[in-house]
Parts: sequence; C-alpha cells; structure tokens
Amino acid sequence: MCVESRYADQLKKVIVKIMVDKEFVNKGWLGMLSAGTLYVEFHDGKFDDKMLELVNELRRLLQLQLEG
Repeated sequence: MCVESRYADQLKKVIVKIMVDKEFVNKGWLGMLSAGTLYVEFHDGKFDDKMLELVNELRRLLQLQLEG
C-alpha cells in the first residue's frame, strides 16, 4: 500500500477516486484499494456534469464526517 493510502487510513480520511482514463486498469495495491469502491468517471461524460457529480460526492462525504 502506498504512503498516501496508509496516511489517509491513519487519519481516518476518505480517498476520493477520480477516473480520467477509461483504458486504465487498477493493479496491485491500487487495485486492492479501489476494489468495491465508487469513483467518479470523468472519461464518460460531459465535464460539467462530472464535476457536479464530484462536488455532490464531496458534500455527501463531508456530511457523513460532520455527523460521525
């Protein structure tokens, strides 16, 4: 696992995943880290729509953090 992933885990922070290359395949530790998680796919839609999706996901995560 990479340093960033371990650090985020220690701080109990969520990693927001953004996919920009539809040909990219997660392998190794990144594949394990990303398995079963949701991420925003910027490669398959309009940029503005995807940015709104990302902002909404960030708002949702912030709300969960404030409630927890």
